[in-house]
Amino acid sequence: MSTLADLKLVLTELETFRKQATTMRVQCVLDKEIKVVQAEVQQVESAQKKTSDPAPMDTDAAPPAANGGAPLKIPTDITNYGWDQSAKFVKVYLTVKECGAGFAAEHCKLQVQDRQFSVMISCPSGKLYRLSVGSLGGSITPDGSIVKAKPDGSVTVSLKKADTTTWENLKKKEERIKTPNLGKDEDPQQGLMNLMKNMYDEGDDEMKRTISKAFYESQTGKKPSMPDDDFGTM
Repeated sequence: MSTLADLKLVLTELETFRKQATTMRVQCVLDKEIKVVQAEVQQVESAQKKTSDPAPMDTDAAPPAANGGAPLKIPTDITNYGWDQSAKFVKVYLTVKECGAGFAAEHCKLQVQDRQFSVMISCPSGKLYRLSVGSLGGSITPDGSIVKAKPDGSVTVSLKKADTTTWENLKKKEERIKTPNLGKDEDPQQGLMNLMKNMYDEGDDEMKRTISKAFYESQTGKKPSMPDDDFGTM
C-alpha cells in the first residue's frame, strides 16, 4: 500500500500541474485524478487514526492541500443535459437543483474555444459544478456566446456558431483519453508519470505543449525561456 507521504507528494504534483494547465481538456483529466488521490489520502489517514468510534469518511470532501495551503476545490462534473440549435446558435440546457434562492447568471462562468466549451457553476451554498464538452459538431465563437440562469437551478448556455452549418450532433466524436487510477499496490510516483505520459501520447499539439511546460517547471522550479513550439517529447 502507498505511504501517506508518497500520496501527498503525488497530490502536490497533480495540483501543481492543474494550476498550470490552460486547456479545459487537460484540466478535466487532472481534476478526476486529483479526486482519486484525495480519496486515497483520506483512506490512509483514516486507517492511521486509532479511535474507538471513527467518523464515517466523506469521500466527496477535499482534504487539506498537501503543500499546506488551502484545499483545492474540485467541481462535480455534470453529465445530464439537452441541446438544440438554430441557424446561428447551439443551446445547451441543464439543471442544478442544489442551486436555489439567489442563483443567477453571475454564478456561472462560461469558457468558449473553437470546438469546446465549459461552464463553471458556483452555487450560493458554495458547491461547485461544471459542464465541459469537447469535440463539438462544429465551430463556435466566444463573441455572442452567453449563459443564463434561473433561481430554480435551470441553466441555458447559448453558443454562437462560427457559421450557419446545421450540426448533426452536439459532439463530433467521443474523447478517448484514458485516465488510469493509481492502484493500491502501484507506486504513486510511477502512476503519476504513466498518467501524464498517456495524456501526452493521446493529446493534440496544444495538450503536448501544456504538459511539457508544466513538467519542465515542476522539475526545474522556473519558467522556460524558449518558445512553446521548442519543447520536445516527454
